[in-house]
Amino acid sequence: MHVSYIMIDRFLQREASRNEEYRRKAGLNGKVYLADGRLLSDDELQERLADLGLEMDRERLDALTTEFPSAEEMSRAAEERFKLVLSERDQDWLWIGLTCLWQRWFPDRPCLETIDDTMQAGYDALESEQYFDAARAWNDTWGQVRALMRAFDVSTVAEFDERFPLTESLFNWVQDYVLEERSACRDDREWMRKRITLCEEVLGLVDEESEGDLFVENFRRDMAEAYFRCDEPETGERLFARWLADDPRWGWGWIGWSDCYYMIEDAEPDFLRGEELLLEGLAVPEVRDRDDLLMRLSQLYDDAGRPEDAERVHQELEALRKSEQRRTRPSLTVDLPVRGIPAPNFLDGPRSGGGDSYAPLEPVKAAGNERVGRNQPCPCGSGKKFKRCCLRAGRD
Repeated sequence: MHVSYIMIDRFLQREASRNEEYRRKAGLNGKVYLADGRLLSDDELQERLADLGLEMDRERLDALTTEFPSAEEMSRAAEERFKLVLSERDQDWLWIGLTCLWQRWFPDRPCLETIDDTMQAGYDALESEQYFDAARAWNDTWGQVRALMRAFDVSTVAEFDERFPLTESLFNWVQDYVLEERSACRDDREWMRKRITLCEEVLGLVDEESEGDLFVENFRRDMAEAYFRCDEPETGERLFARWLADDPRWGWGWIGWSDCYYMIEDAEPDFLRGEELLLEGLAVPEVRDRDDLLMRLSQLYDDAGRPEDAERVHQELEALRKSEQRRTRPSLTVDLPVRGIPAPNFLDGPRSGGGDSYAPLEPVKAAGNERVGRNQPCPCGSGKKFKRCCLRAGRD
């Protein structure tokens, strides 16, 4: 996989900001960064480019920005086209100069470097817990991504990642985007509409064989839930019904549909409808994620004030886990040198992995009403970050 200049520049700047020894050595070697170019005026940047053998003005750059998707590709082409012989430092200045002038002169014309900047600005806002600022930055990012895809005839998320490497892959980032948009803007009707549009567009850009079924399933759940939040439950119902008719074994589809009836804030909970959908899912032979369905049903009964039913389902869940543990117990022959020494228990500790794997440890809830940070370990005990686990699945 190609590593883009913007990725390298961002990584090295971060390393220089926290590692004094690296910063000293980089300074001695004359290393320059994109941030250095942003301190220069337009005239100074044009003069540097001219010193490298590339005369650049607005008219010329205007034409080039329609030919190339990034300042990096433009700089590589310039080296080859004009037979420029450049040192590593001069190559950096060529890319830096073109990037800075592109972003200043044509700010509404997306390039890969600008997309990476706005994407990272959103992540920086999240780290500062400025969730709505992150959503706004990423709304701009998505518009730039779509414009670049149309301009260069890119039709899938996987194709974009293969051709346009970013600091964070589009495949990963767009999942973070819909997750954080839901968290930050779930009470804003306008943003819910944007979320529906985002999900529709992403699902239209997915090659399921390349992206993976889980990617598709998550966006389907998010889109249908957004319709419920926009007071259009009939549309959400139709979507879930259609998808589950095609794949009735989609366990998290049943969970997502059920959640829309009693987990949406400020809406009157309909526990009976939620229960009905979970039971319908559990009745499907070989439904995927049966343990999650049972866990959600137990939680529903707790929330509905039906502790006896919750305990009954909890016992059923424990029985399922023990049955699965026996079924997956490895057949091992252990030669022990001394008779009477007990064989080691190879099933101690949590299991992890894909498919039907599970963790036999009891899920752990966060204490009291304490908010779990998105980068903290998930309280369910999976070992994943909260944002990659129960926050994404809607289990919070």
